[in-house]
Amino acid sequence: MSENHMFEKKQNFFDGMQSKTSFWIGFGGGLLLCFIIGFFILLGFVVKGVDFGSIAKAEDNAAPVANNNAPTNPSLAPTPSNNNVAAPANIQLAAVNDKDHILGNKNAKISIVEYSDFQCPFCSKHHPTLQGLIKEYGDKVNWVYRHFPLESIHPNARPAANASECASEQGKFWEFSDQLFANQNKLGTDFYKEIAKNLGLNTGQFESCLSANKYDAKVNADASDASRAGGRGTPYNIIVFGDQKIPLSGAQPASAFKQVIDAFLGGK
Repeated sequence: MSENHMFEKKQNFFDGMQSKTSFWIGFGGGLLLCFIIGFFILLGFVVKGVDFGSIAKAEDNAAPVANNNAPTNPSLAPTPSNNNVAAPANIQLAAVNDKDHILGNKNAKISIVEYSDFQCPFCSKHHPTLQGLIKEYGDKVNWVYRHFPLESIHPNARPAANASECASEQGKFWEFSDQLFANQNKLGTDFYKEIAKNLGLNTGQFESCLSANKYDAKVNADASDASRAGGRGTPYNIIVFGDQKIPLSGAQPASAFKQVIDAFLGGK
């Protein structure tokens, strides 16, 4: 066999190998490309189904509760009409009584029960909203304040709640609370004493109450009630009209409350 013939056979062999290799490389590359395209198409469908606006809104308007044993927050009620306000089920709310802090007409038809935290920035933002609603609706609506300190993220919340109760002994709960929300960066024993002095309280009585954590049990009771009522963050509000209870979570705008209140009042 001539050398040229042997060279041609070798050349044909290597050409065949290269052709097969190119085929499998091309085939594998095509499969990989199809997989990548399919993955991104699937990812697009998944992402499309996520409402990022709702997630951001929920995170922006409420401080989360660290208590993993608390019940799941109930869904918000359907939008009420003038003659049909649907109340969500399973809202286990302790009845409003004389031991509660009530601003406005105690015999009002409608109560806004707020579970709040004096160190929560969203609660501070929310405070003027409820003040405005009470002013606007007069004797038709009252505001009930209850404690819901989120201690794992707000270490000053519980001491501040106890201090507000000590001020309440001398009839200055709401005035004291206004100062706490307006000065959240100052929360601490010295500031509580300063507020008490400025409000003209008996400082000896106040400081004795403060150091004894006299109202710790009451704060605990309020927080437990908040969890039973579906609270998962602060501020957590429940609008009450007779047996009907409509929850509103987070620092909602006044319009959200007015929609429910006006429906309860028959559009008036």
